[in-house]
Amino acid sequence: MKKIIYIILLLIIVLAGCKEKITRDKAEKIAIDFVNEKVRFTARTDSESANVLVHQANNQITRIFNEDNFWKVEIFVDSNVDGQSKKGLFIVVIDQYTGDVKDLLQQKIV
Repeated sequence: MKKIIYIILLLIIVLAGCKEKITRDKAEKIAIDFVNEKVRFTARTDSESANVLVHQANNQITRIFNEDNFWKVEIFVDSNVDGQSKKGLFIVVIDQYTGDVKDLLQQKIV
């Protein structure tokens, strides 16, 4: 009886370890699509006291790495607003197993 229990437990462990992860390319696509669809860029200019919506921005993946079962995709964003260069860095955190975006971290580049 104990052998059967051990075999069942071993089978469960093996099957759980075989769960398919999303690829690096798929993670990049998910991150770019998420930023393009969900993120609205704003910037403050010298002539404005409030943030202005940035309509055109360039996105470029600068780094992608795997950490704790998550893909972390760094996306550099730059744009010109009223002749001023505006830059930012976003880190999109994606679950490796589900492909769901779990977090969006933003860092301002001065």
